[in-house]
Amino acid sequence: MEVVHRLYTQSKHEEDELSNIYLQGVLYHMKRGMVLDVSKHLPREDELLDAAVKYINSNIFDKYVHVADVADELNISPSYLTRIFNRKLSISPMRYINEVKVSSAKELLRTCNKTIKEIASDLHFSDPLYFSRIFSSLEGMSPREYRKVGQEIEEIGVNNSCF
Repeated sequence: MEVVHRLYTQSKHEEDELSNIYLQGVLYHMKRGMVLDVSKHLPREDELLDAAVKYINSNIFDKYVHVADVADELNISPSYLTRIFNRKLSISPMRYINEVKVSSAKELLRTCNKTIKEIASDLHFSDPLYFSRIFSSLEGMSPREYRKVGQEIEEIGVNNSCF
């Protein structure tokens, strides 16, 4: 317990007042042997954000995921979902969806021999050029460049196992 406190006080986070207060509470409860179940105390927006993120992540390969689909799944309006994302993550839900798609694309580009057109299709982009534009805007390079750089770095070949 003392080790955790010492490491925390030596870190740069000690001056973050909110983190400090929270950590003091956690340490107090740990010292008393209490277990905090913070999931029971999440505000509604946090629960909705968590559900939205899970929905997006679990459906990204199964179907085209749009903000309206996510909002419908949660029984809220698309504008309310957008406000939650902006307030909690400082990005729009569409930006988050695109980031998940690009992250998945990066994995596919590193691990399989699918063409960029096939990867775009797997991630439900109707146009490979639009996919490349989104990928480039988020990663600073095209999917083709990303694949080439990844292959040069790893120098161990490309695994053909795609999902």
